[in-house]
Amino acid sequence: MSPTEPPAEIMQSQNRPKLSPPRSGGKKFTFVLGIFMMLFCGGLIVTYVAEIIVGQTKHGVSSQLGLITFLAGFVVWGWKLVQGRLTENKAIKELNEEQLILTRAKANGGMLTVSQTALQSQLSIADAKKAFERLSLSGICQIDVTEEGELCYRFPSLRPKAERDAGYIIGTSFENAQSISTSPTELKVSDS
Repeated sequence: MSPTEPPAEIMQSQNRPKLSPPRSGGKKFTFVLGIFMMLFCGGLIVTYVAEIIVGQTKHGVSSQLGLITFLAGFVVWGWKLVQGRLTENKAIKELNEEQLILTRAKANGGMLTVSQTALQSQLSIADAKKAFERLSLSGICQIDVTEEGELCYRFPSLRPKAERDAGYIIGTSFENAQSISTSPTELKVSDS
Protein backbone atom coordinates (compact mmCIF):
# COMPACT_ATOMS: atom_id res chain seq x y z
CA MET A 1 0.00 0.00 0.00
CA SER A 2 1.44 3.39 -0.94
CA PRO A 3 1.45 6.31 1.55
CA THR A 4 -1.23 8.16 -0.41
CA GLU A 5 -3.51 5.14 -0.84
CA PRO A 6 -6.26 4.90 1.80
CA PRO A 7 -6.28 1.84 4.09
CA ALA A 8 -8.25 -1.23 2.98
CA GLU A 9 -10.91 -0.59 5.66
CA ILE A 10 -11.62 2.81 4.11
CA MET A 11 -11.77 1.36 0.62
CA GLN A 12 -14.34 -1.18 1.83
CA SER A 13 -16.45 1.58 3.39
CA GLN A 14 -16.58 3.37 0.04
CA ASN A 15 -18.17 0.26 -1.46
CA ARG A 16 -20.96 0.07 1.12
CA PRO A 17 -24.36 1.13 -0.19
CA LYS A 18 -25.31 4.66 0.72
CA LEU A 19 -28.76 5.56 1.89
CA SER A 20 -30.73 7.18 -0.85
CA PRO A 21 -34.08 8.90 -0.89
CA PRO A 22 -36.91 6.40 -1.09
CA ARG A 23 -38.02 5.84 -4.66
CA SER A 24 -41.55 4.84 -3.82
CA GLY A 25 -44.11 5.93 -6.34
CA GLY A 26 -46.15 7.77 -3.71
CA LYS A 27 -43.38 10.12 -2.63
CA LYS A 28 -42.30 10.84 -6.17
CA PHE A 29 -45.92 11.46 -7.12
CA THR A 30 -46.40 13.98 -4.30
CA PHE A 31 -43.23 15.80 -5.34
CA VAL A 32 -44.38 16.03 -8.97
CA LEU A 33 -47.89 16.99 -7.84
CA GLY A 34 -46.41 19.79 -5.71
CA ILE A 35 -44.43 21.15 -8.66
CA PHE A 36 -47.48 20.94 -10.92
CA MET A 37 -49.70 22.70 -8.37
CA MET A 38 -47.23 25.53 -7.93
CA LEU A 39 -46.72 26.07 -11.66
CA PHE A 40 -50.30 25.59 -12.84
CA CYS A 41 -52.02 27.52 -10.05
CA GLY A 42 -49.30 30.16 -10.09
CA GLY A 43 -49.86 30.64 -13.82
CA LEU A 44 -53.60 31.03 -13.30
CA ILE A 45 -53.00 33.60 -10.57
CA VAL A 46 -50.82 35.64 -12.92
CA THR A 47 -53.51 35.41 -15.61
CA TYR A 48 -56.30 36.54 -13.24
CA VAL A 49 -54.20 39.43 -11.88
CA ALA A 50 -53.44 40.52 -15.46
CA GLU A 51 -57.17 40.42 -16.30
CA ILE A 52 -57.92 42.65 -13.31
CA ILE A 53 -55.20 45.13 -14.30
CA VAL A 54 -56.34 45.25 -17.92
CA GLY A 55 -59.99 45.45 -16.86
CA GLN A 56 -61.23 42.45 -18.81
CA THR A 57 -62.66 40.30 -16.02
CA LYS A 58 -65.39 37.94 -17.18
CA HIS A 59 -66.98 37.37 -13.78
CA GLY A 60 -66.20 40.57 -11.88
CA VAL A 61 -63.24 41.68 -9.78
CA SER A 62 -64.54 40.11 -6.56
CA SER A 63 -64.84 36.69 -8.23
CA GLN A 64 -61.32 37.04 -9.64
CA LEU A 65 -59.94 37.96 -6.20
CA GLY A 66 -61.70 34.92 -4.70
CA LEU A 67 -60.15 32.66 -7.34
CA ILE A 68 -56.72 34.20 -6.76
CA THR A 69 -57.02 33.55 -3.01
CA PHE A 70 -58.22 29.99 -3.60
CA LEU A 71 -55.39 29.25 -6.04
CA ALA A 72 -52.82 30.82 -3.70
CA GLY A 73 -53.76 28.11 -1.20
CA PHE A 74 -52.92 25.46 -3.79
CA VAL A 75 -49.58 27.14 -4.50
CA VAL A 76 -48.73 27.06 -0.78
CA TRP A 77 -49.85 23.43 -0.53
CA GLY A 78 -47.69 22.54 -3.55
CA TRP A 79 -44.71 24.28 -1.95
CA LYS A 80 -45.20 22.27 1.26
CA LEU A 81 -45.19 19.01 -0.73
CA VAL A 82 -41.97 19.97 -2.52
CA GLN A 83 -40.33 21.29 0.65
CA GLY A 84 -41.06 18.05 2.51
CA ARG A 85 -39.26 16.03 -0.13
CA LEU A 86 -36.27 18.40 -0.21
CA THR A 87 -35.99 18.27 3.60
CA GLU A 88 -36.03 14.46 3.50
CA ASN A 89 -33.26 14.41 0.88
CA LYS A 90 -31.14 16.80 2.98
CA ALA A 91 -31.53 14.61 6.08
CA ILE A 92 -30.43 11.51 4.14
CA LYS A 93 -27.41 13.38 2.74
CA GLU A 94 -26.38 14.50 6.24
CA LEU A 95 -26.77 10.96 7.59
CA ASN A 96 -24.55 9.57 4.81
CA GLU A 97 -21.88 12.20 5.54
CA GLU A 98 -21.92 11.42 9.27
CA GLN A 99 -21.70 7.66 8.68
CA LEU A 100 -18.80 8.18 6.29
CA ILE A 101 -16.95 10.30 8.87
CA LEU A 102 -17.56 7.75 11.63
CA THR A 103 -16.20 4.99 9.41
CA ARG A 104 -13.11 7.08 8.64
CA ALA A 105 -12.65 7.92 12.32
CA LYS A 106 -12.78 4.25 13.29
CA ALA A 107 -10.19 3.41 10.63
CA ASN A 108 -7.93 6.26 11.84
CA GLY A 109 -7.95 5.33 15.52
CA GLY A 110 -10.70 7.73 16.56
CA MET A 111 -9.09 10.93 15.31
CA LEU A 112 -9.65 12.93 12.10
CA THR A 113 -9.09 16.36 10.65
CA VAL A 114 -11.27 18.08 8.07
CA SER A 115 -8.54 17.92 5.45
CA GLN A 116 -7.98 14.17 6.03
CA THR A 117 -11.68 13.53 5.67
CA ALA A 118 -11.99 15.59 2.50
CA LEU A 119 -8.92 13.90 1.03
CA GLN A 120 -10.06 10.36 1.85
CA SER A 121 -13.69 10.78 0.85
CA GLN A 122 -15.82 12.44 -1.76
CA LEU A 123 -16.92 15.19 0.64
CA SER A 124 -16.07 18.81 0.03
CA ILE A 125 -14.26 20.64 2.79
CA ALA A 126 -17.39 22.70 3.51
CA ASP A 127 -19.59 19.58 3.80
CA ALA A 128 -17.01 17.86 6.01
CA LYS A 129 -16.84 20.91 8.32
CA LYS A 130 -20.63 21.02 8.63
CA ALA A 131 -20.79 17.29 9.39
CA PHE A 132 -18.07 17.61 12.05
CA GLU A 133 -19.95 20.54 13.60
CA ARG A 134 -23.15 18.46 13.77
CA LEU A 135 -21.26 15.56 15.36
CA SER A 136 -19.51 17.78 17.91
CA LEU A 137 -22.76 19.57 18.83
CA SER A 138 -24.41 16.21 19.48
CA GLY A 139 -21.49 15.14 21.70
CA ILE A 140 -20.18 12.39 19.41
CA CYS A 141 -16.74 13.95 19.02
CA GLN A 142 -14.47 16.40 20.82
CA ILE A 143 -12.49 19.19 19.20
CA ASP A 144 -8.74 19.58 19.78
CA VAL A 145 -6.00 21.48 17.98
CA THR A 146 -3.03 19.69 16.44
CA GLU A 147 0.55 20.90 16.84
CA GLU A 148 0.24 22.40 13.34
CA GLY A 149 -2.79 24.44 14.45
CA GLU A 150 -5.39 22.41 12.57
CA LEU A 151 -8.66 21.41 14.22
CA CYS A 152 -8.66 17.75 15.12
CA TYR A 153 -11.83 15.84 15.93
CA ARG A 154 -11.51 13.01 18.46
CA PHE A 155 -14.09 10.27 18.75
CA PRO A 156 -13.53 8.73 22.20
CA SER A 157 -15.78 5.74 21.59
CA LEU A 158 -13.91 4.87 18.38
CA ARG A 159 -10.40 4.89 19.84
CA PRO A 160 -8.59 1.56 20.03
CA LYS A 161 -9.48 -0.46 23.12
CA ALA A 162 -5.93 -0.31 24.51
CA GLU A 163 -5.97 3.48 24.46
CA ARG A 164 -9.46 3.60 26.03
CA ASP A 165 -8.31 1.27 28.80
CA ALA A 166 -5.21 3.41 29.46
CA GLY A 167 -7.40 6.45 30.11
CA TYR A 168 -8.07 9.82 28.65
CA ILE A 169 -8.15 13.23 30.27
CA ILE A 170 -9.73 16.24 28.61
CA GLY A 171 -8.52 15.73 25.09
CA THR A 172 -5.02 14.35 25.77
CA SER A 173 -3.59 10.92 26.48
CA PHE A 174 -2.04 10.05 29.86
CA GLU A 175 1.47 10.42 28.43
CA ASN A 176 0.83 14.15 27.81
CA ALA A 177 -1.47 14.88 30.75
CA GLN A 178 -0.58 16.08 34.22
CA SER A 179 -0.27 13.46 36.93
CA ILE A 180 -3.33 13.22 39.08
CA SER A 181 -3.45 11.64 42.49
CA THR A 182 -6.40 11.44 44.82
CA SER A 183 -6.74 10.82 48.50
CA PRO A 184 -9.94 10.54 50.49
CA THR A 185 -9.60 14.14 51.67
CA GLU A 186 -8.21 16.06 48.73
CA LEU A 187 -7.58 16.08 45.04
CA LYS A 188 -4.04 17.11 44.06
CA VAL A 189 -2.82 17.96 40.59
CA SER A 190 0.94 18.00 40.18
CA ASP A 191 3.11 18.68 37.14
CA SER A 192 5.51 15.84 36.34
